[in-house]
Amino acid sequence: MPEGAEEGTAARPASGASAIPGGKIFISYASQDAGIANSLVQALERADIPCWIAPRDVVAGEFYADAIVHAIDAARALVLVLSQSAAASHHILREVERASSKRHPVIALRIDRAPLPAGLEYFLNSSQWLDTADADPSRAFPKLIDATRGALGGAASAAIDFSAKTVSSGTAVQFSKRDRFIAVIAVISLIIAFLAIGKIWWSPRRTESAQRSLAAATGPAAVPTVTPSAFAPPPHSIAVLPFTNLSGDSQQEYFSDGMTEELINALSHVEALQVTARTSSFSFKGQNIDVGTIARKLNVGAILEGSVRRDGGTVRITAQLINAVNGFHMWSENYDRDLKDVLSLQTDIATTVAQQLRVKLLGNEAAKIEVGGTHVPEAYDAYLLGREISRRGGLKNYRQAIVSFRKATELDPGYAAAYANLAIAEANAAGYTDDAAGLDRARIAADRALVLAPQMAGGYRARFLVRRNSLNFPGALADAQRGLALSPNEGRSYNAYGLALATFGRLPEAVEALKKSVELDPLNEADWFNLGICLLANRDFLAARRAFERDVALSPEDDSGYFQLGVVDLLEGRLEDSSADFRRDGDVSMQQLGVALVEHSRGHERRSQQALESLIAKRAGDSAYQIAEGYAWRGDKNMAFEWLERAVRQRDSGLGEIAYDALLIGLRSDSRYDAMLEKLKLSE
Repeated sequence: MPEGAEEGTAARPASGASAIPGGKIFISYASQDAGIANSLVQALERADIPCWIAPRDVVAGEFYADAIVHAIDAARALVLVLSQSAAASHHILREVERASSKRHPVIALRIDRAPLPAGLEYFLNSSQWLDTADADPSRAFPKLIDATRGALGGAASAAIDFSAKTVSSGTAVQFSKRDRFIAVIAVISLIIAFLAIGKIWWSPRRTESAQRSLAAATGPAAVPTVTPSAFAPPPHSIAVLPFTNLSGDSQQEYFSDGMTEELINALSHVEALQVTARTSSFSFKGQNIDVGTIARKLNVGAILEGSVRRDGGTVRITAQLINAVNGFHMWSENYDRDLKDVLSLQTDIATTVAQQLRVKLLGNEAAKIEVGGTHVPEAYDAYLLGREISRRGGLKNYRQAIVSFRKATELDPGYAAAYANLAIAEANAAGYTDDAAGLDRARIAADRALVLAPQMAGGYRARFLVRRNSLNFPGALADAQRGLALSPNEGRSYNAYGLALATFGRLPEAVEALKKSVELDPLNEADWFNLGICLLANRDFLAARRAFERDVALSPEDDSGYFQLGVVDLLEGRLEDSSADFRRDGDVSMQQLGVALVEHSRGHERRSQQALESLIAKRAGDSAYQIAEGYAWRGDKNMAFEWLERAVRQRDSGLGEIAYDALLIGLRSDSRYDAMLEKLKLSE
């Protein structure tokens, strides 16, 4: 199956070649092998052997699955690019099975030594193929052309000599009788298993007809029960997988990834769609996992995948939409555009995908996609590079991202999305250095983004972060609310809104918002962490534990989840487990806080005090809030409030947790606690 294939440009047939009469050759391949498949098509068509390859030959508007079936039926032979990716694809098996059922010759070019599944092995057991696993596949093209001519001319495939003596890059492969017997037994077992779960590649009507025929012959008791798949994703749900970079330069990976993320954002503006967020979709990048498995993990009914080829100021995108429930392709298209038109390109793809999913766009949704964008290619490139660098995290990367975003705004002063991301990078960098000037620059950038594009949800999310880090909590809540209203399909909007609600102690509402965030981005560890924080504050310890366990499972290198598991154990009185959890936090200072908490609960006040003093000695300048947590847990209210006052002077963003922090529970009966909430404008 040509999954996500980049269209190949077929050369004109060589003038001296003898033409092959009749139908075309169907080219079957996995998307990862698109380059080899397109080179093969060029070689065959130069030899005057016409080919059918998707997506090149799929007529615009035609259902992809129908086009595949009709092309196989009309073909005179099937040429298979056989690889690990092809072996893992259920679509390849279906294509080979279909060709075999039509008695078409199957000619395979094996490009690696991956083992074959029993089903594919069965349908290839009477065929020979060229084995080029240890050489350049193109060296075997002449022999493959000869084999194809022989097959189309009526010669038995066994008459074609594939021996390594005549083709240095090709090695003959022939099954023994014992191999064939084993393969037959294996595929019979496979077919029985498929029948048991109702996944044979028949239409429902054909399956029902077969059952009625069986009932007539053997009686009702012999009719097998076909159990439908339990997979029932939400309607109009979709995930966009990372588009493959076909630019021939690994340094351009940021561009293909950035284009994919922009498509995710574009689809998120279609209100009737439920779009999986970037973090979850990109968690499958570089993994050889079939579409059905990915869809089940993300709980979506459709998958959009494809490729990006950038060439100077132009870009070619190949996109295809797959029905993840039945594996059929729904639509495919190739786009060749100038980078100046990238906004309209994103709109075109999002609009077509929505139509294919039977979703009607509202009047303003297409327009929303282009809000805040640019028509300056160089600015767009700088923006995508900044996004990629910023995503890596850390002060150094944030500073580099700031340079890229500033460049984008200089190249296009009207580029609102670049200003919004500049604000986020400035705010995150300031969080490392307590740089008040950096927060001011972040605020200016966020405000500029919203002046340029007041309907851009990303601008409000950026200002939410800036205001939260500046302790302007009412302003942050207002921005989170506005961002969600403008973009109700984005997990990021629900995440910001959930955090803003929690800041004011509105925990039940916060939990619901963060559950929605997790639903839209199920593999985002940060969303699980934030949900766990709110569940913990709401004293739902079991659910909080599960959320933090999910967080650390998704991102074992992120230590903060272990600390919060330690807090759960602490509150439940499991001090040994709590101590072990705290030790797994890689931040030595947080480990010291954990020791102070556990040793106090054990009654070891001296050890607790020593640990807290060690924390103060190392982090008094930037961890006043955490020090206050330690004193509050120890019952020293005076010192706890003293350090909370220091946290206010330091503009410690940890104060965003003061209204619900479980470690501060001992302070809530003190009038100074209410006064602190009033001071921070957290009293509603």
